[in-house]
Amino acid sequence: MEAEVNQKTDEELAVLVQPGDFIAIQGRGLFSRLILAAEGTPDGVSHVAVVLTNKPPLVIEVSPPRVRVRPLRLLLANSKKAWVLHDTTLSDTERERMVDFGCLSTGLPYGYIRLFPHGLSATFGTRWFTSHLPSPWGSDGSSDDLKKKSAASPQQPGEWWFRVLFLLLMPFTLPLYAIGLMRALLERLLSSGLFAIVEGGVLFVVGMHFIITPLSKTMDWGGCRFLFGYLWFSWLAFVELDALPGTRRS
Repeated sequence: MEAEVNQKTDEELAVLVQPGDFIAIQGRGLFSRLILAAEGTPDGVSHVAVVLTNKPPLVIEVSPPRVRVRPLRLLLANSKKAWVLHDTTLSDTERERMVDFGCLSTGLPYGYIRLFPHGLSATFGTRWFTSHLPSPWGSDGSSDDLKKKSAASPQQPGEWWFRVLFLLLMPFTLPLYAIGLMRALLERLLSSGLFAIVEGGVLFVVGMHFIITPLSKTMDWGGCRFLFGYLWFSWLAFVELDALPGTRRS
């Protein structure tokens, strides 16, 4: 069941939504327009959230820089269009499991490295990349049946200018994806303290190397040092993203 929920008060929203409902919106910002361009649906949905409770109406959403909970009215205030999607086949137990999983995910960092496989899928019009490229966080709580249905559903190619832009940027975004994936995997394999020590030590040693090495020598070895420096700054970027307020490790 679908219903439009723009311009509703908290009292009206409390009647319309239930825990476990999905809220689909079409956002107003640049990031939302890029998502719509990648989907090839200029008048489609750019963001979704899950209702945690209807009294008061609260939703959980994955939004940079972290998974967060906020009032539904604030989500709707930043949207051009919004709908509530109520699945009548879900039992109360299944809705409770969705809410529990959402609460346990609150504060987790935004999955920036997942943007790369999604970009590949939008560029080539296939869900193969999002179905087969590795995820360092393992299961996201979805059922196997739901994942199979999602992988089998068609992927509409993005708008032509998005595909051209993504291909042009791929030499820069592919190393970012590799670095982000490597860092996330190491973070899972090592304890928090050991990971922080190893990461900090490596970044410090490499950073000092570039500080004390004359700039004229950074392009030696056929640009290898330049590439190494780019990967170092990419890793540092992920460190900064993970350190944004409100983020935490799983």
